[in-house]
This record gives sequence, structure tokens and C-alpha cells, in this order.
Amino acid sequence: MTVAATLILAVVALSASSASAFVSPRPVNTRISTFRGASEIAADAEMFSEEHGDAPSLPPIPPTSKRLFLVRHGEVINPGGNRPVYYGALDVPLSPLGEAEAQSAAKYLERFDLQHVAASPLTRAIYGAHEVLRLQEYKTKSDLVIYEGFKELDRGDWCGLTFEEIGADMMRRFDECDESVTPANGESYPALKDRVLKARNELLSTTDFGQAS
Repeated sequence: MTVAATLILAVVALSASSASAFVSPRPVNTRISTFRGASEIAADAEMFSEEHGDAPSLPPIPPTSKRLFLVRHGEVINPGGNRPVYYGALDVPLSPLGEAEAQSAAKYLERFDLQHVAASPLTRAIYGAHEVLRLQEYKTKSDLVIYEGFKELDRGDWCGLTFEEIGADMMRRFDECDESVTPANGESYPALKDRVLKARNELLSTTDFGQAS
């Protein structure tokens, strides 16, 4: 599998009438870094950096719409070692491959004049945002806007545990938004939805019509 297959870049066009749209939360598999040799990671990263030119172009933004580019952070280093654990909102670092993914996403976004660049306070998200800003004309790292609401799902006491350790039935109920099984010191999908929407709306309010962030 090439590195390009792991990058997630979502483009959302928002008009004044559709700004409140939201997709209901669904269970998401937490991606972790697998153990691979340094040479294999370097080769994947080089291949990924060479493939950004195949990224799709986009039509102009209508004067009554706004555009948000939603970019997921790159691959991280598994905090559980050889155990495939959930890490949620833990501040785990990017792998070398994850850094290459962030750089490639920034290279694609270089062609767009972004009014704002925002990220969660997690270092893996900030790294990617800084790469985007580095390639944006007339912008520096100091232009980054941090939104607490964009942090990943806080899995609380489930952080560091595997699927088997949490339990299949517990995970099923949690993924179905049963708030009675919310992990201690964590949050539910409905709580996640509320804070992400709030942060998104704040970012939208500072983005002018006809512009992208």
C-alpha cells in the first residue's frame, strides 16, 4: 500500500443555508503505526511526496458559499507498542510517515489561498497546520488558530486499552451513542458532536463568503 492511500482530505462546501449540516457520528477505527523498518518508511514517504500532483482540482467558490478543508492528522506512533490500543485525545506524536503525509497535504493546499488555518491543540494536528502555513503566502506559524473543540474523541480511561480489553458489547453500545457506557473521564459521541460543531461554527463565522479556510 502506498502512503497516499492513508491520507484523508475532506473538502466541505458550505452555503449560508447549509452551514448547520452535520453527519451523525459513526464508529471510526483508530489508526496506529505498525512496526516497519526505517528504510521502508522512508521509501513510502518519498513516494507520497511525489504523488501530490495527482490531487484533484476544485471549482471556484461561489460568492454565497464558504469552503472548509478538513485534513486528518498523519499516522501516529502507537502508544501501546505492539498492542493495538485506542489513544483518543492523548497527545501522541506522528511517525515519520505521518509527518510525510502532513507535508503532502500542505503541498496540495498550497494552491489555495486560505483565509484561516486552524487545528486542535494536539501536537500531531499542530504539526500539519504549521506545514500548511509554511507554504501559504504571507502567513507564518503565528497565524495558526487553535480550537479545543477540534480535539479527537476523549476516550478517558479506555485510552491505552485494546478492543478486547474494553469489550465488544461495550464498544458496540458506545458506537451506537449509548451515553450510559461513556468511559470514566471520557466523552460520548453526542458530546463530541456538540463541541466540534461549536468550533466549526466559530471558524465559519470568521471565514468570509467566497473564501476558504
